[in-house]
Amino acid sequence: GLEKPGNIGAILRSADAAGVSALILCDCRTDVYNPNVIRASRGAFFTVPLAVAATADALLWLHERNLPIFAAAPTPDAIPFTRADLRPPVAIAVGAEHSGLTEAWLRHPRLRIPMFGQVDSLNVAQAATLLLFEAVRQRDSTPSPGG
Repeated sequence: GLEKPGNIGAILRSADAAGVSALILCDCRTDVYNPNVIRASRGAFFTVPLAVAATADALLWLHERNLPIFAAAPTPDAIPFTRADLRPPVAIAVGAEHSGLTEAWLRHPRLRIPMFGQVDSLNVAQAATLLLFEAVRQRDSTPSPGG
């Protein structure tokens, strides 16, 4: 349900930097070809495989491939994201800032980013970046030369 082109572009940029296999935008509320998506991605629009799908179709596709799904949610029952095992291939779902993830995603194990200030969540692109790079950290990937 992401709607802000800048956030989609920033997530693409982080996805490229983290070596993500693909990004699936579900129930997207903006045109992925919006010039602001492409501009904010700093070229990652052309390097990260991107699909647009309905939530039900994406969930079916992920389940058919036995990919564990983690839902980012700032709820007390969610586990801190650094405690989740993100070493194997996984899908990480993040939602729009104003509405979060739908119940279809929240049925899966939830991850939270501990917050110690007055706000209860981060910008979706910032949250996605933290989650992606926690997976990179756990996988102990070595960055490419110059990266």
